[in-house]
Amino acid sequence: MHIPKRRKALLIANGLLAVALMSFIPLNEINDEFVKYFDETIEFRRATDFLNDNLSGIYNIEISIDTGSAGGISDPAYLQKIEQFKLWLEQQPEVVHVNSITDTFKRLNKNMHADQQQWYTLPEQRDLAAQYLLLYEMSLPYGLDLNDQINIDKSGVRIIASMENLSSRQMLDIEQRLHDWMAENLSAYTFNAASPVLMFSHIGQRNIIRMLIGSLAALVLISLILVFAFRSVTLGLICLIPNLIPAGMAFGIWGLACR
Repeated sequence: MHIPKRRKALLIANGLLAVALMSFIPLNEINDEFVKYFDETIEFRRATDFLNDNLSGIYNIEISIDTGSAGGISDPAYLQKIEQFKLWLEQQPEVVHVNSITDTFKRLNKNMHADQQQWYTLPEQRDLAAQYLLLYEMSLPYGLDLNDQINIDKSGVRIIASMENLSSRQMLDIEQRLHDWMAENLSAYTFNAASPVLMFSHIGQRNIIRMLIGSLAALVLISLILVFAFRSVTLGLICLIPNLIPAGMAFGIWGLACR
C-alpha cells in the first residue's frame, strides 16, 4: 500500500546509495597474497608470520648471472659487478637478506691477511680469486660443495634475495626493477631471475586479468541475448541495470572494506 506512494523516494534513495557505493570500486586492486589465504588460526599462517617477523620470510628471488666462459667468476671485474648488484638489492625496501658468493671471497681475503678488517674486500687479481675459491672448496667437509652458489664450470653464480611477505603486485614490481637494473649494469652477462613465489605471482596476476576479461565477455554476450530476446536494444540495455547495479555495489563494498 505504501510502496507505490514512495516509489520515487525509494528510487532516488537506492540510486544515490548505489552511486555512493560504486564510487569505491577504484579502491579495489588487482592483487594477490597467497599467505593471507590462510586464517591466523592456521598453524602454517602463524609459522609464516613468525618467520617473516623474526627471520627472513618465505619469499625470495633467485638470480643467475652467467659470464659465458668457464672460470669466469674469478674475474675481478665480474666480482665487482656482482658486489654492486648485491648492494643494490640490499637497498631495496622489500629485501631483508642477500646471499652472494662475493661475501665468501671477501671473508677469505680477510682470513688470508690475519683477519685484518681493511682486507675485507674482493681480490683484485683473477688468479688470486681462483686460488681462494679452490682453497675454500678443498677445505669443505666431505659431501659439501659450492654448487648451490656457483655452477660446475664456474662460469656463473646464483644470488638469493630473501624478502618479507609481499603481494603479487609488489613481487612483479621488484622483478621489473631488478631486470631494469641488470639490463643497464650487467648487459655484458646472461642473467635470469626465478622462484616459485615469483612464478605464482605471474600465474595469479594472469588469472585475475583473464577472469576480468571473461566477466566482460559474459556481460557482452548477456547484453546481446537480452537484445535478441526483447527485440529491442533499449529494453535489452534497461534489463542489464538490475543485474549490474548489485554487482557494482558489492565491488564498492569490497573496495571500501579492503581500504
